[in-house]
Amino acid sequence: HFLGYFSKEKHCPQKYNLSCITVLPNRQRQGYERFLIELGYLLSQKEGQIGTPERPLSTNVAQTYEAYWKIKLVQQLLCYYYKSKDKCILSDLMNETGMIIDDIIDTLQNLGILTMKSNEK
Repeated sequence: HFLGYFSKEKHCPQKYNLSCITVLPNRQRQGYERFLIELGYLLSQKEGQIGTPERPLSTNVAQTYEAYWKIKLVQQLLCYYYKSKDKCILSDLMNETGMIIDDIIDTLQNLGILTMKSNEK
């Protein structure tokens, strides 16, 4: 059964892990969007790359990515906690999640885990 699709450029200098994601309307909100996002990140990691979706994102896709990023980062932070790691290094989070630093920082700020001084990123 056809549920949806995604496209990914093979050699993308901007590090986009997905260029387009579409799930048929009658199959939306059933987890298929998140599955395709996860697949895009797994393919990028297999290639030894980190990635981010091509922007702009539709409202629904942006919400799905934000939820995905929150889950992935909280899972990774819990792994650090259970392994009694006393530091969380952003570059480690980047390599372990496949997410670019900007997406990690934005998500941690949205979760209230990270705060930045003004004019810094």
